[in-house]
Amino acid sequence: MNRRHQIALGLWVASLAVFGGALSRLVALALQDTRYAHILLVPFISAFLVRLRKQEILSQARYDPRAGALVAVAGLGGLAAGFPNAGMLTAWIGTAVACYGLRTLKAAAFPAAFLALCIPPPSGAMDQLVVFLQKASADTTAGLLDLTGIAFQREEFRFSLNTVVIEVAEECSGVRSFMSMLISAILAAHLLLRNGWNQVGFALLAIPVVILKNAVRITGITWLGVNVDQGFFTGELHRYSGIPFSLVAVGILVPVLLALRKLERAPLKIDALGVRHDQVVVNR
Repeated sequence: MNRRHQIALGLWVASLAVFGGALSRLVALALQDTRYAHILLVPFISAFLVRLRKQEILSQARYDPRAGALVAVAGLGGLAAGFPNAGMLTAWIGTAVACYGLRTLKAAAFPAAFLALCIPPPSGAMDQLVVFLQKASADTTAGLLDLTGIAFQREEFRFSLNTVVIEVAEECSGVRSFMSMLISAILAAHLLLRNGWNQVGFALLAIPVVILKNAVRITGITWLGVNVDQGFFTGELHRYSGIPFSLVAVGILVPVLLALRKLERAPLKIDALGVRHDQVVVNR
């Protein structure tokens, strides 16, 4: 197995001659644009998931250079077609197939698919996501402000209060929180839930929950700025409140996750002899 790992590492290093430029640009994007910061974390999470099931995954390792070469060639085709990031990941998966086989790839299907989060969406799509989050946060904030009784006039993303005007700007869209919470929800669903629909539903639930969390943050700071001190609009709470207010999202998602886990558990039954049965099958 050590020899197999050495060959895989050697092939990966050799691939940098072709994909080194794409990799460096991808890392630079993640470092320069915080909307893509999650890209740096995804490979480590994927490696951790493989580590959790290392024995099961590697027990099926077989060399399969033919299938690996076909997948790697598809990756080169992606590079030639102008999709360097997708091509790079595909080529690296081909390297894994060549060294460990298709059965191993099947056993590690989720960690491999999780790597797709390393592929940054086009800037236009990311801009649309930011606008969607801005609008959804502004709409929810308007509803929460109505509940607080604070008088305001709204113009798209701007809220005019008695003494101040606030705006749900791009920085307030919560896109970074959205990506981190979505990734966390996907991981939690994979690790703790068994039913596929429950996994998908729980991951998608992170979207409205993050929007609500962001709106609660904006409304809370607004209420403090209006009723306590206007310094809250520009103070430490405004700049560093992301993590504390994330507890709102966690407080919603965790009970839902626990409820889904409880529903998925098979009913435990004990017969008159004290024998435990996870399932009871009756033949008639």
